[in-house]
Amino acid sequence: MKAPQRMARIELMAPLSGVMVQLDTVPDPVFAQKMVGDGVSIDPTSDELLAPFAGTVTQLHRAAHAVTVTGESGLQVLIHIGLDTVMLRGEGFTPLVKEGDAVTTGQPLIRFDPVVVGARAVSLLTQMVIANGELVTRYVPATGLVT
Repeated sequence: MKAPQRMARIELMAPLSGVMVQLDTVPDPVFAQKMVGDGVSIDPTSDELLAPFAGTVTQLHRAAHAVTVTGESGLQVLIHIGLDTVMLRGEGFTPLVKEGDAVTTGQPLIRFDPVVVGARAVSLLTQMVIANGELVTRYVPATGLVT
């Protein structure tokens, strides 16, 4: 007989400073319709993406605009800077980690130039979504300004 799994509360820190935006209002159907997963969006006022929790970098997109961190519990958090930023092919993004790196909460992951990215992307709205939402029973997103 298998012991019942204990529920754990996992708190994700804001990966950027900025204003919280409801995911369903993001002008991109993939995120707004939560096809990638549920989460939040932030209109950034900072230019450095930070790890929202401790884990391992399990994916760093080759265009350096998106990263996935997987925690010890198996939770996978995808953070995607801007909308249609894959089209920049890495221009304006500087990765500070590589796949396989262990990261701590608040550790810088990617630095980006908001002038370059903001001028060429549809939006700087940055999404943080849970890629394997079946592990989550409840989301309680922050609102307003975050740092």
